[in-house]
Amino acid sequence: MSAIHRLLITLEHDIDEQYQYQPGEIIRGHIIATLSRNEQIRNITISIFGEGNVGWEDEKTGENNQASETYIDSKTVIMESQMGKPLVLKQGHREFPFEYELPENLPSSFIGKHGSVTYILKGMVIDYKNNVAAITSEPFLVLRKKPLPESIESPMLLGGSKRVWGGCSLGKITVSAAVNKHGGIPGEDILINMDVKNRSGCMVKAIQASVNMHSIYHAGKKTTSFSQCVNRKRDEPHMEKNEGRRWMNSRLTVPPYIPETKLEHCDIIEIHYTFQIRLEIEGNHEICLESPLLIGAHPAGLELPNKNYSRNSINSEWTVRARGLVMEQQVMLSLKEEDEMKEWYGGVIPELRSDAAISNPLFRQGSFLNKQGRYPEVLEYKRKQNGHLEELPEIMESTKL
Repeated sequence: MSAIHRLLITLEHDIDEQYQYQPGEIIRGHIIATLSRNEQIRNITISIFGEGNVGWEDEKTGENNQASETYIDSKTVIMESQMGKPLVLKQGHREFPFEYELPENLPSSFIGKHGSVTYILKGMVIDYKNNVAAITSEPFLVLRKKPLPESIESPMLLGGSKRVWGGCSLGKITVSAAVNKHGGIPGEDILINMDVKNRSGCMVKAIQASVNMHSIYHAGKKTTSFSQCVNRKRDEPHMEKNEGRRWMNSRLTVPPYIPETKLEHCDIIEIHYTFQIRLEIEGNHEICLESPLLIGAHPAGLELPNKNYSRNSINSEWTVRARGLVMEQQVMLSLKEEDEMKEWYGGVIPELRSDAAISNPLFRQGSFLNKQGRYPEVLEYKRKQNGHLEELPEIMESTKL
């Protein structure tokens, strides 16, 4: 039985255990081993792996379509025996540091209906008999900081109407809406003003504003797509004839863990977003208004190395595994490790978690996502009055026409 009671990987900027990095950033951390007694080992290694996978079954033919691509596959030896002599790990708590500079051309992490982009670190201890003494893994997120164009700051205007029969008469329902911008960054609020008027005999049962994600998956010449709502605000006023409904300064949060528009540097998955307003009307009628929404972020980072500082000086001890070759002592992730990954993701696609204001490592005070030093998920839209900043109240109210 191995003397290693516990083996784990910790990373430096750990906020609520949600590790998040951007391409080009330096990952720094430790492999930590807790031993019940002295142990003779051959080496301690750490690997970093990033890959994209897609797969789905054709509903008509039953054919399975699959594709994958590898973004990182590197390994380094933290410590190893010399001259054929065993290396002794002494009893107690032992920490071994490591660092790795992420490549610039990594796609953002993503888990969707038919595919994913995931990243993981794996640590392993090989005993002197060449057996695996302990193994551990730690997933982490990569999110690209794609700059958004200045044009997104212009308002998004949406409007439409529909004539419906109700109560033996034909009437019209109209909706007009203005959104404060054409895009946003994960964790940020977008501001909605809307006016709905019901001059028909049908009840308007619900009004919904949502951010929708549209993902396209490629496997060879085959493609499939999937659309989903990643966050929404729903209002159920049950508006009768000659009644109206007004939204003022209503906030809808862009979920914190969604990737940027297009999912750059991934050739098998594409992502686009839309902002949608939908009215549910009695009699299975609806009004649906939709416009493209750009998702990106500020380009600054947490710890990007100086351009004059060569990546080779950090990654020189890491070896890149060639495709199709099996590295010596390669061990597949155990079912336990897979369960740990699911637990880390909450067992749910991150962008579909119910709590929109998930704590985000980059949303701490002083983060580059927030120049005011406040958390973006609770930023308030403000106006000047008598020389002072005043919070704009969020209003949903009914009106009479």
